[in-house]
Amino acid sequence: MPSLRLAAPGHPPIVYSLHPDKKLTSIGSSPENDIVLPDPLVSDGFAIRFDGQIYTVLALKKTDFVVNGKKRGKHKLSHDDRILIGSCELRFVMIDEQPPTMAEAGETIADIDAYTKLYEFSEKLIQKRDLGELLDALMDAVVEITNADKGFLVLLEGETVDVKVARNINKENIADAVTQLSDAIVAKVVRTRKPVIVSDAMRDDEFASSKSIMQLKVSSVICVPLLDRGRLLGLIYVGNDSIRDLFQQDTLRVLTVFSSQASLIVANALLLNELRVDNKRLNDRLEQFRFGEIVGTSPPMQAVFRKVEKISATDISVLITGETGTGKELIAREVHNRSPRAGKPFVTINCGAIPENLLESELFGHVKGAFTGAVANKQGKFQA
Repeated sequence: MPSLRLAAPGHPPIVYSLHPDKKLTSIGSSPENDIVLPDPLVSDGFAIRFDGQIYTVLALKKTDFVVNGKKRGKHKLSHDDRILIGSCELRFVMIDEQPPTMAEAGETIADIDAYTKLYEFSEKLIQKRDLGELLDALMDAVVEITNADKGFLVLLEGETVDVKVARNINKENIADAVTQLSDAIVAKVVRTRKPVIVSDAMRDDEFASSKSIMQLKVSSVICVPLLDRGRLLGLIYVGNDSIRDLFQQDTLRVLTVFSSQASLIVANALLLNELRVDNKRLNDRLEQFRFGEIVGTSPPMQAVFRKVEKISATDISVLITGETGTGKELIAREVHNRSPRAGKPFVTINCGAIPENLLESELFGHVKGAFTGAVANKQGKFQA
């Protein structure tokens, strides 16, 4: 039966059936109308007319309404037309729409729950900086959303399998985690780089004979690879030892989304670790060739460093020569810093920038009244 689906802000949706024997259905805000719009700003004077074949919405007064985004005074209705009157929307449904089945409704709820968990994890991704806490939160969400009783995040280091995170349904760490994994399932995912779903491992043709399956008495397992631009970083392994046929394709779809997040986190963490290692190696190498503030690896520079070490322990005067910009002041500073006078001031003077008539005053100072403009005593550089 044709109907109008009413949607209004702050009100639950209402379905009004349009009976074929009713030629005119009134619409307005007053309670006397057949279809009451919960908007006090809407006047009466709208109606649905049925001539036996076609439903037409019309304004009985000089008031426009909107159908599918366009102003109308009269409009022949088709299936899924949307009529906007004030803040209320009326959707015309010509064919009865079947409500979703329980299975479809369940899938929808599961999808909503999965995306909710993904959103919550994304919030934690922004707030947390500790890699261990992030991976724990990720696996807790995976275990919860898949209804597993345990979950593992495994990284591959060459031929070695490293269980980075192992969590149970109570959000606790699992001891001896590597013994809780089926090596046969892990080996297949590593070899094929494709997800594996095992509905009943004890009766599975491929895995039933596996020693790890028999020892662990595994029921349901799903394992997906962690890939970063084609490189296999590791895998996510979740299982339930008491429920068979637990994991389906929709579980794999959800887990794939989380595995993508995990791949991103792990790849960034590995890259950051590589950068730290490279930085430390470069700093260690730099220290081998650092001489105070000077870095030099060439034989001539090493010879200069040896001379500085030799003369720093003496009280002799040193003349350092060289072109502009070659680092004469740096060498002088190193001589000072390595000498017994290191705790005393190191004074630099650019004699070329001092006018000849002021040179004596700058170097040795002057007393008040010694010359015009000497309004106070001044210490010279040598006194400083």
